[in-house]
Amino acid sequence: MNPGPRDWPDVRKVFEAALPLPPAERRAYIVAACGADRALADRVEALLTAHERADDFLATPAPITEVITTARMEGKRLGPYQLISCIGAGGMGEVYKARDTRLDRTVAIKLLPAHVAHDSQARARFEREARAVAALNHPHICTIYDIGSSNGLDFLVMEYVDGATLRGPMSSEEALRIATQMASALAAAHRQGILHRDIKPGNVMLTESGVKLLDFGLAKAMDAGTDVTFTGAGMLVGTVAYMSPEQAQGCRLDARSDIFGFGAVLYEMLSGHRAFGGTTMPHVLSAVLRDDPPPLWPSSPLEPVIRKCLAKQASERFQTMAEVIHALELVVMTPVQEAPSIAVLPFTSMSPEADNEYFSAGVAEEIINALTQLDGLRVAARTSSFSVAGKSIDVGEIARCLNVGHLLQGSVRRAGSRVRVTAQLVDASKGFQIWSERYDRDLADIFDVQDEIARAIVRRLRWRCHQRRGPARQSDDHEHGGIPGVSQGTGHAL
Repeated sequence: MNPGPRDWPDVRKVFEAALPLPPAERRAYIVAACGADRALADRVEALLTAHERADDFLATPAPITEVITTARMEGKRLGPYQLISCIGAGGMGEVYKARDTRLDRTVAIKLLPAHVAHDSQARARFEREARAVAALNHPHICTIYDIGSSNGLDFLVMEYVDGATLRGPMSSEEALRIATQMASALAAAHRQGILHRDIKPGNVMLTESGVKLLDFGLAKAMDAGTDVTFTGAGMLVGTVAYMSPEQAQGCRLDARSDIFGFGAVLYEMLSGHRAFGGTTMPHVLSAVLRDDPPPLWPSSPLEPVIRKCLAKQASERFQTMAEVIHALELVVMTPVQEAPSIAVLPFTSMSPEADNEYFSAGVAEEIINALTQLDGLRVAARTSSFSVAGKSIDVGEIARCLNVGHLLQGSVRRAGSRVRVTAQLVDASKGFQIWSERYDRDLADIFDVQDEIARAIVRRLRWRCHQRRGPARQSDDHEHGGIPGVSQGTGHAL
């Protein structure tokens, strides 16, 4: 299945053409490009899968050809370890689920890339650093059990972690719980003089027992005399979007570089997107070096911690993970304020004319339309609120049925060219009327009355509302469109 020297030019040609395509279009292109050569198509797809698993490594230390040289190792044996299935691949080697036949346990095996295995100095350094990481004993760090060599392949034996990788967005409470465990793990590593250097969501596993920080494969013993960012011929290691500025610039690193990566991951946990984005690697690097991520929305009490972690200058960040942990302990989670909710009931007709029933219902419906233009206010649908019309139910029961906290009810009386509208706002949980008003106007001013009622409701609910951006109203609706006093696209404290 591995491409040999004769196959590689064809594999590479199709791979490089397919890679820029959207994922949904790659399969069709590969089928068309490979024709009846199913083996070629399989090789290209395997290479694309390995590339995706590498998760945005920039100039990975191993050439991309090395990612597939050990492919299809399932079922083979390395010493006492029986390889079961490949569970990950990247520039720092492939990872397999395996069985330790001596101790009868499931483990993870990482096959070291050839550039490490074939370089005696790099191999000795890797073994030395692996021993340092293996000495870490922490419940939130994936344990290294062994390092070995078999059949010409060098490998690490690690704890097999069964769980899901970190994905956002999530609540501030959940993010705080996970972040505290991550910080504890990093603090333990730093105390032993070990940097992680590749903190990213893919290296954080969520298990039933909590967080596991994975893949210290890029980890490096802290040494003031050693440049720990570049490997080999000046190639960056790490995942670009989570690199600290000093890591991206090839400077010497210390614990503050991991703190930056921690802040980038915490930002993504809350926002659901990367702190530093871009369509190309240079764009992402530029953002890491120069840009601040957008403010979180909704805001979070964790944001000040994140901002300090992501300071461009290392001297302006937290200086140790112990400081980060202390800052997390001081975060106070304020209860989320529930958005106010209201149902507008059909207004009662107080006039004998039959058509006044429709007119009164129209007044209530227009008030519903006006209120639904406001962000942060939950308004019961017309069909729901009008369904209780004429029923002998108390306000508390109506509110429970409609799942709202407030009710607006009222009446309409027409006499010639004049109209009288009365409205009452009721706090359904307490059964109290919290606002009422009577409007005596010319019939032509009825739309102004509707807007005034909506505006008064917003004031009484004390909610910061935003008028939603949407398509412009038709000209024949202009007279009663919007709510005066609430500016489009801006907050207005009422």
